[in-house]
Amino acid sequence: MGLSLRYAVRTDPGLVRASNQDSVYAGPRLLAVADGMGGMAAGDLASSVVITKLSELDHDVPNAAMVGALDETVAAANDELRVGVDANPELRGMGTTLTALLISGRAIAMVHIGDSRAYLLREGRLRQVTKDHTYVQMLVDEGAITAEEASHHPHRSLVTQVLQGEPIEPNYSVREAVPGDRYLLCSDGLSNVVSIATMGDVLRDYRDQEECAERLIDLALRAGGPDNITAIVADIVEVDDTDPDALRPMAAVSHRADEPAGEQRLSPRPRTAPTPELIAGDPPPADPDPGRGGSANHRLTLALVVLLVVLLAAAGVWWIATG
Repeated sequence: MGLSLRYAVRTDPGLVRASNQDSVYAGPRLLAVADGMGGMAAGDLASSVVITKLSELDHDVPNAAMVGALDETVAAANDELRVGVDANPELRGMGTTLTALLISGRAIAMVHIGDSRAYLLREGRLRQVTKDHTYVQMLVDEGAITAEEASHHPHRSLVTQVLQGEPIEPNYSVREAVPGDRYLLCSDGLSNVVSIATMGDVLRDYRDQEECAERLIDLALRAGGPDNITAIVADIVEVDDTDPDALRPMAAVSHRADEPAGEQRLSPRPRTAPTPELIAGDPPPADPDPGRGGSANHRLTLALVVLLVVLLAAAGVWWIATG
């Protein structure tokens, strides 16, 4: 028997935003949420590029290679954003958060940058397992304000790190994959308006992943839906790893089901995998696989970037004209 993810995904533009700049991917080995920013098509483009790149990891990555694979893929996505901005200066300022989880064997590796979040429900207790890269989190770390004050601070959405083609320092962690654990990955459109106590109640009370994700989105909308809202609810389950259907992706979506993310590519620069944070009580990771990375040798196609921007702009004009 092996371990896999059983999950449900929901995303909604909310009640205020004109478009949905969140992008999301969910598969049996990989979960990822990206919250784009930068206005109009730029935020859509940034989150879609990153999620498209991350989706390449939804396969059986060796345990020893997980952190290195995540780091290499995130770096390649960040490079694609940089090259895209260099080629199209009007995209300057676009960026995206990223919170992603990769499972292999009995271990889970995570990468996090920005203020999207991951939560873990284990034995009935919900806790946040990522730390926001935000101005208010810096104030909390310095003891200047409390976590409760941070949740209502007027600058709580001011991020200090995102993927935008600039140097970054994502957080990596490795923890044990435990059957029965439930993970929630979400954009701040959920976590900013629904308390952790309420999310915990929903995650405990709604055992069906679809119903649980629907309820979380509904609560965010009832709270005003001021931002795009995305939620992945995923359970760690034991599966027969000899059954090909057990590990077949059930869903893979970006911010629009009918508009797949772009296929831009860029050869990544050589990197040394970072040392991940070790979670107390969890097994340490094996050394990253130094030979990984051959599948990432692609080039960014400028024409695709320009075409995608033009199509998104045209769609916006059509929407305004017909709305």
